[in-house]
Amino acid sequence: MLIPGPKMGCLVRRISAVVMLIMALAVCDTAFAQAGGGRGRAGRPGAGPKEGPKQPTKPTEKPIETPGMQTGTIVSYKPATEAEAEKGIAGYLTVRPFEKKAKLVKLTVFKENEEGQPSVSVKVGDHKFEVEDYSQLFWKGLYCTAGWGFKDESAKVKVKELRTLEFTQLEVSGKILSVEDDTVTIRAVPKNGQNWPHLAALEDDSKASTKATAPPKPKPVRQLKIKLKLVEDVSKLLDAEAEEASLSGFEVGQKIEASIVFSTKVGMVIKLSPPGVDGTAAGPPPPKPEDDGRGRRDNGGGGPRGRGPRGG
Repeated sequence: MLIPGPKMGCLVRRISAVVMLIMALAVCDTAFAQAGGGRGRAGRPGAGPKEGPKQPTKPTEKPIETPGMQTGTIVSYKPATEAEAEKGIAGYLTVRPFEKKAKLVKLTVFKENEEGQPSVSVKVGDHKFEVEDYSQLFWKGLYCTAGWGFKDESAKVKVKELRTLEFTQLEVSGKILSVEDDTVTIRAVPKNGQNWPHLAALEDDSKASTKATAPPKPKPVRQLKIKLKLVEDVSKLLDAEAEEASLSGFEVGQKIEASIVFSTKVGMVIKLSPPGVDGTAAGPPPPKPEDDGRGRRDNGGGGPRGRGPRGG
């Protein structure tokens, strides 16, 4: 039987230290293996575990106002004063939306942009106006769509500037009530199943507020009496042969078709013509029959000429 002495105790302590060191190395090796041994999934050194997609950060604040478009009618156009004109301002345009309880949109009209070009692009259909005096076109009541933006985004008080103004064409059919100088008054209804712009907006509001499950029955489109004015280089008048005509060539009671800029006050004539005249260029005329050498003309291989049946 061995009796433990001082040397035996020292040996036991050394063996215990070696065993603890071996256990610590084993634990480290296991952790290192689970972590990928310093290699990515593809075995590249230095690549850590794959991270998930980054979550989008929310903006700290939203802009108070953004540029936009507004459809409605022109309420007024006020030319700038002399002092305002020296600052490059041409005037101020106010547009009333068709929707109920909608606020007026007040826009500043500048003379030129940074490139020295007219600040506002004014169009109707494919025609672009060259405007020197906006008061000649911005009539009260005209149906339009105004595009606006901020003159200076960094300014503390942002000024809404008018950038585009487009007059929308409306196709109508009806008859002439009166002709005077450069104006014509008609009674008409919109074509292609459309309604008058201001009435269509009111119908949309009433549909949104109706709680009934069944949709309301559509009402027949009303005929309206509209006064229209001719605009130089814009208004196009055509006769029954699709030739250019003057306003004096139209008569009271005559049926017409027209493209107009709508207004409850005084609208604008884009095209005015008898029904069925579209004004597009016709194709080339048919070739004239040639002489067959015996004094007769070839009629294209048709049968003998004669009177056809009369009919409407």
